[in-house]
Amino acid sequence: MAIQQPVYFTPAELADIARRYLPRRVMNDFNGLRIQAGGSTEDAIYELRQVHEPIVEIVTLTFEGVRQMRKAGLDPSVSAAAVNLIVDEAVEVLHLWHGRIQELGKQAFAKLQEERTAANPQDEAVFQAYALRRWPQFETLLNAGRSLSEILLAVTDRKDCRVLREGYPAWYQAKYGLNGFDAAVGDMHKQIDRAEERFMSDREKKIAATWQEVEIGLQRMQAAFSQALTAITRCRDHEPTRTAIPLWMPSPEGDNVVWVE
Repeated sequence: MAIQQPVYFTPAELADIARRYLPRRVMNDFNGLRIQAGGSTEDAIYELRQVHEPIVEIVTLTFEGVRQMRKAGLDPSVSAAAVNLIVDEAVEVLHLWHGRIQELGKQAFAKLQEERTAANPQDEAVFQAYALRRWPQFETLLNAGRSLSEILLAVTDRKDCRVLREGYPAWYQAKYGLNGFDAAVGDMHKQIDRAEERFMSDREKKIAATWQEVEIGLQRMQAAFSQALTAITRCRDHEPTRTAIPLWMPSPEGDNVVWVE
Protein backbone atom coordinates (compact mmCIF):
# COMPACT_ATOMS: atom_id res chain seq x y z
CA MET A 1 0.00 0.00 0.00
CA ALA A 2 1.45 3.35 -1.08
CA ILE A 3 2.11 5.91 1.64
CA GLN A 4 0.06 9.09 1.10
CA GLN A 5 2.35 12.08 0.98
CA PRO A 6 1.30 15.27 2.82
CA VAL A 7 -0.01 18.06 0.64
CA TYR A 8 1.89 21.33 0.78
CA PHE A 9 0.56 24.61 -0.56
CA THR A 10 2.41 27.73 -1.57
CA PRO A 11 1.36 30.99 0.17
CA ALA A 12 -0.47 32.00 -3.00
CA GLU A 13 -2.37 28.71 -3.10
CA LEU A 14 -3.27 29.02 0.58
CA ALA A 15 -4.55 32.53 -0.03
CA ASP A 16 -6.74 31.27 -2.89
CA ILE A 17 -8.20 28.59 -0.63
CA ALA A 18 -8.69 31.03 2.25
CA ARG A 19 -10.62 33.49 0.05
CA ARG A 20 -13.44 30.95 -0.21
CA TYR A 21 -14.03 31.17 3.52
CA LEU A 22 -13.72 34.92 4.13
CA PRO A 23 -16.76 36.38 5.93
CA ARG A 24 -18.83 37.94 3.16
CA ARG A 25 -20.44 40.72 5.18
CA VAL A 26 -17.13 41.84 6.66
CA MET A 27 -15.46 41.98 3.24
CA ASN A 28 -18.46 43.77 1.70
CA ASP A 29 -18.33 46.37 4.45
CA PHE A 30 -14.61 46.86 3.85
CA ASN A 31 -15.39 47.42 0.18
CA GLY A 32 -18.06 49.97 1.09
CA LEU A 33 -15.52 51.87 3.22
CA ARG A 34 -13.04 51.70 0.34
CA ILE A 35 -15.60 53.31 -1.99
CA GLN A 36 -16.48 56.00 0.58
CA ALA A 37 -12.80 56.90 0.98
CA GLY A 38 -12.67 57.87 -2.69
CA GLY A 39 -15.86 59.92 -2.72
CA SER A 40 -16.19 63.69 -3.00
CA THR A 41 -17.47 65.97 -0.26
CA GLU A 42 -19.28 69.29 -0.16
CA ASP A 43 -18.40 70.13 3.45
CA ALA A 44 -14.93 69.02 4.53
CA ILE A 45 -15.29 70.34 8.08
CA TYR A 46 -18.58 68.51 8.65
CA GLU A 47 -17.09 65.24 7.40
CA LEU A 48 -13.96 65.67 9.52
CA ARG A 49 -16.12 65.89 12.62
CA GLN A 50 -17.42 62.38 11.87
CA VAL A 51 -14.21 60.89 10.52
CA HIS A 52 -13.33 58.84 13.60
CA GLU A 53 -16.33 56.65 12.76
CA PRO A 54 -14.83 54.86 9.72
CA ILE A 55 -11.59 54.29 11.67
CA VAL A 56 -13.60 52.66 14.46
CA GLU A 57 -15.54 50.61 11.90
CA ILE A 58 -12.36 49.34 10.21
CA VAL A 59 -10.99 48.10 13.54
CA THR A 60 -14.37 46.60 14.51
CA LEU A 61 -14.65 44.72 11.20
CA THR A 62 -11.10 43.43 11.54
CA PHE A 63 -11.73 42.07 15.02
CA GLU A 64 -14.99 40.45 13.90
CA GLY A 65 -13.47 38.84 10.82
CA VAL A 66 -10.40 37.55 12.64
CA ARG A 67 -12.50 35.97 15.38
CA GLN A 68 -14.77 34.31 12.83
CA MET A 69 -11.84 32.77 10.95
CA ARG A 70 -10.22 31.43 14.10
CA LYS A 71 -13.49 29.85 15.25
CA ALA A 72 -14.45 28.42 11.85
CA GLY A 73 -12.73 25.07 12.37
CA LEU A 74 -10.49 25.50 9.33
CA ASP A 75 -7.09 23.96 8.88
CA PRO A 76 -4.67 26.19 10.88
CA SER A 77 -2.73 27.17 7.75
CA VAL A 78 -5.92 28.17 5.94
CA SER A 79 -7.19 30.05 8.99
CA ALA A 80 -3.90 31.95 9.27
CA ALA A 81 -4.02 32.80 5.56
CA ALA A 82 -7.60 34.07 5.92
CA VAL A 83 -6.61 36.23 8.90
CA ASN A 84 -3.75 37.70 6.88
CA LEU A 85 -6.10 38.53 4.01
CA ILE A 86 -8.49 40.31 6.38
CA VAL A 87 -5.65 42.26 7.99
CA ASP A 88 -4.20 43.18 4.58
CA GLU A 89 -7.59 44.50 3.46
CA ALA A 90 -8.10 46.43 6.70
CA VAL A 91 -4.65 48.04 6.51
CA GLU A 92 -5.21 49.08 2.90
CA VAL A 93 -8.61 50.62 3.63
CA LEU A 94 -7.25 52.34 6.75
CA HIS A 95 -4.47 53.95 4.69
CA LEU A 96 -7.06 55.14 2.17
CA TRP A 97 -8.95 56.86 4.98
CA HIS A 98 -5.73 58.33 6.35
CA GLY A 99 -5.13 59.91 2.95
CA ARG A 100 -8.73 61.12 2.81
CA ILE A 101 -8.43 62.76 6.24
CA GLN A 102 -5.30 64.61 5.13
CA GLU A 103 -7.05 65.80 1.98
CA LEU A 104 -10.12 66.89 3.94
CA GLY A 105 -7.83 68.83 6.26
CA LYS A 106 -6.32 70.70 3.29
CA GLN A 107 -9.80 71.50 1.98
CA ALA A 108 -10.94 72.69 5.40
CA PHE A 109 -7.97 75.01 5.86
CA ALA A 110 -8.41 76.40 2.33
CA LYS A 111 -12.08 77.15 3.02
CA LEU A 112 -11.31 78.75 6.37
CA GLN A 113 -8.57 80.87 4.80
CA GLU A 114 -11.06 82.13 2.21
CA GLU A 115 -13.49 83.01 5.00
CA ARG A 116 -10.72 84.66 7.02
CA THR A 117 -9.68 86.80 4.04
CA ALA A 118 -13.28 87.77 3.30
CA ALA A 119 -13.86 88.74 6.93
CA ASN A 120 -10.74 90.92 7.04
CA PRO A 121 -10.06 92.23 3.51
CA GLN A 122 -6.81 94.10 3.03
CA ASP A 123 -5.41 96.33 0.31
CA GLU A 124 -2.09 94.61 -0.28
CA ALA A 125 -0.36 97.70 -1.68
CA VAL A 126 -1.42 99.72 1.36
CA PHE A 127 -0.21 97.00 3.70
CA GLN A 128 3.19 96.65 2.01
CA ALA A 129 3.77 100.40 2.25
CA TYR A 130 2.80 100.27 5.94
CA ALA A 131 5.07 97.27 6.58
CA LEU A 132 8.07 98.99 4.99
CA ARG A 133 7.66 101.85 7.43
CA ARG A 134 6.68 99.84 10.50
CA TRP A 135 9.00 96.82 10.51
CA PRO A 136 12.23 98.83 11.01
CA GLN A 137 10.64 100.28 14.16
CA PHE A 138 9.84 96.79 15.48
CA GLU A 139 13.30 95.55 14.52
CA THR A 140 14.89 98.36 16.54
CA LEU A 141 12.80 97.42 19.59
CA LEU A 142 13.70 93.72 19.26
CA ASN A 143 17.40 94.51 18.89
CA ALA A 144 17.18 96.68 21.99
CA GLY A 145 15.98 93.67 23.97
CA ARG A 146 12.23 94.24 24.00
CA SER A 147 10.31 90.96 24.00
CA LEU A 148 7.66 90.12 21.44
CA SER A 149 5.00 90.03 24.17
CA GLU A 150 5.92 93.56 25.30
CA ILE A 151 5.70 94.86 21.74
CA LEU A 152 2.34 93.18 21.15
CA LEU A 153 0.86 94.75 24.27
CA ALA A 154 1.48 98.17 22.78
CA VAL A 155 0.16 97.65 19.23
CA THR A 156 -2.95 99.63 18.34
CA ASP A 157 -3.24 98.76 14.65
CA ARG A 158 -4.13 95.25 13.50
CA LYS A 159 -1.71 95.52 10.59
CA ASP A 160 1.10 95.45 13.16
CA CYS A 161 0.22 91.83 13.94
CA ARG A 162 0.80 90.82 10.35
CA VAL A 163 3.99 92.90 10.12
CA LEU A 164 5.40 91.07 13.14
CA ARG A 165 4.18 87.68 11.94
CA GLU A 166 5.98 88.10 8.63
CA GLY A 167 9.12 89.81 9.93
CA TYR A 168 9.89 88.10 13.24
CA PRO A 169 10.99 84.65 11.90
CA ALA A 170 13.68 86.14 9.64
CA TRP A 171 14.84 88.45 12.46
CA TYR A 172 15.08 85.52 14.91
CA GLN A 173 17.04 83.36 12.46
CA ALA A 174 19.46 86.17 11.65
CA LYS A 175 20.10 86.79 15.35
CA TYR A 176 20.06 83.25 16.79
CA GLY A 177 20.38 80.91 13.82
CA LEU A 178 18.29 77.74 13.77
CA ASN A 179 18.81 77.02 17.46
CA GLY A 180 15.30 76.92 18.92
CA PHE A 181 13.86 78.40 15.72
CA ASP A 182 10.82 76.13 15.35
CA ALA A 183 9.79 76.56 18.98
CA ALA A 184 10.28 80.33 18.82
CA VAL A 185 8.18 80.68 15.66
CA GLY A 186 5.48 78.43 17.10
CA ASP A 187 5.36 80.57 20.25
CA MET A 188 5.30 83.71 18.08
CA HIS A 189 2.17 82.53 16.25
CA LYS A 190 0.41 81.80 19.54
CA GLN A 191 1.28 85.23 20.97
CA ILE A 192 0.24 87.07 17.81
CA ASP A 193 -3.00 85.06 17.58
CA ARG A 194 -3.89 86.14 21.11
CA ALA A 195 -2.98 89.76 20.39
CA GLU A 196 -4.96 89.79 17.16
CA GLU A 197 -8.11 88.66 18.94
CA ARG A 198 -8.44 92.21 20.30
CA PHE A 199 -9.16 93.42 16.78
CA MET A 200 -11.37 90.53 15.60
CA SER A 201 -15.07 90.60 14.85
CA ASP A 202 -17.29 87.84 16.25
CA ARG A 203 -17.26 86.17 12.83
CA GLU A 204 -13.47 86.15 12.75
CA LYS A 205 -13.31 84.70 16.26
CA LYS A 206 -15.61 81.88 15.14
CA ILE A 207 -13.38 81.20 12.12
CA ALA A 208 -10.29 81.18 14.36
CA ALA A 209 -11.96 78.75 16.78
CA THR A 210 -12.85 76.40 13.91
CA TRP A 211 -9.29 76.64 12.56
CA GLN A 212 -7.98 75.58 15.96
CA GLU A 213 -10.51 72.75 16.12
CA VAL A 214 -9.33 71.40 12.76
CA GLU A 215 -5.67 71.58 13.84
CA ILE A 216 -6.35 69.69 17.08
CA GLY A 217 -8.76 67.25 15.43
CA LEU A 218 -6.23 66.31 12.75
CA GLN A 219 -3.65 65.62 15.45
CA ARG A 220 -6.16 63.41 17.26
CA MET A 221 -6.98 61.54 14.03
CA GLN A 222 -3.28 60.90 13.45
CA ALA A 223 -3.21 59.27 16.87
CA ALA A 224 -6.39 57.35 15.97
CA PHE A 225 -4.78 56.10 12.77
CA SER A 226 -1.64 54.93 14.60
CA GLN A 227 -3.61 53.12 17.31
CA ALA A 228 -5.91 51.50 14.75
CA LEU A 229 -2.97 50.35 12.63
CA THR A 230 -1.26 48.80 15.65
CA ALA A 231 -4.44 47.02 16.76
CA ILE A 232 -5.12 45.66 13.27
CA THR A 233 -1.63 44.40 12.45
CA ARG A 234 -1.32 42.77 15.88
CA CYS A 235 -4.19 40.48 14.89
CA ARG A 236 -1.92 38.51 12.55
CA ASP A 237 -0.39 36.67 15.50
CA HIS A 238 -2.61 37.55 18.47
CA GLU A 239 -6.23 37.74 19.47
CA PRO A 240 -7.91 41.15 19.05
CA THR A 241 -7.15 43.45 21.96
CA ARG A 242 -9.47 46.11 23.41
CA THR A 243 -8.41 49.34 21.72
CA ALA A 244 -9.14 53.02 22.34
CA ILE A 245 -9.75 55.15 19.22
CA PRO A 246 -9.78 58.93 19.89
CA LEU A 247 -12.87 60.88 18.87
CA TRP A 248 -12.42 63.87 16.54
CA MET A 249 -13.03 66.04 19.60
CA PRO A 250 -14.13 65.06 23.12
CA SER A 251 -17.93 64.78 23.32
CA PRO A 252 -20.09 67.15 25.40
CA GLU A 253 -20.60 64.20 27.77
CA GLY A 254 -16.85 64.02 28.35
CA ASP A 255 -16.11 60.94 26.24
CA ASN A 256 -12.63 61.14 24.75
CA VAL A 257 -12.35 57.81 22.93
CA VAL A 258 -14.40 54.96 21.48
CA TRP A 259 -13.46 51.53 22.80
CA VAL A 260 -13.37 48.71 20.26
CA GLU A 261 -13.70 45.32 21.91
